[in-house]
Amino acid sequence: MLFFDRGSHEYRMWHCCSGGHAMTVKLDVDLEARSARYTADGADGQPYRFGWTVGADGLWVTTQERRRPDGSWYAVGEFRMRKVK
Repeated sequence: MLFFDRGSHEYRMWHCCSGGHAMTVKLDVDLEARSARYTADGADGQPYRFGWTVGADGLWVTTQERRRPDGSWYAVGEFRMRKVK
């Protein structure tokens, strides 16, 4: 669930994770690019980045990345969604 937290003036996301736990994260939102992203630690303690972009054509692209020991990121998953009528 995505929402704007009026108290902190931040976009946030309530996220249900594997293993049955949930978390609330601050989103870095770019309204012009129609994208959002957050970074958090996974169950194994390693950082990951989750983000999505909605293109002008309506295509919603979601990505998940993991951080390597050298600090670079690599993609571990991506899915694309489009509204169908």
